[in-house]
Amino acid sequence: EDGQTKIAGQPKGEAALVASDPSSGAIRVMVGGRDYSKSPYNRAVMARRSPGSAFKPVVFLAALDSGMVSPSTELIDEEVIFEVEGQQDYRPQNYSRKYRG
Repeated sequence: EDGQTKIAGQPKGEAALVASDPSSGAIRVMVGGRDYSKSPYNRAVMARRSPGSAFKPVVFLAALDSGMVSPSTELIDEEVIFEVEGQQDYRPQNYSRKYRG
């Protein structure tokens, strides 16, 4: 394996990016996908995301800022149970309810 994900020889990954000016809030860059001629779907404005997925970069940045993790920290995808006294245990799950290690 060469480390690249491909379908029939073509890259399959897609992403979106919206970058704003922190001082004014103005949008400076918006990219909605890899190649508009192959997929005119604008992921930056049309894709529906779960709130958890949108919030993950905020949580990870806070962890980076605090020194809790580094960019090379490996995060293990495994079941975690938080015990809260007097309440039902909190068990966050992946959307698929599967863990891939």
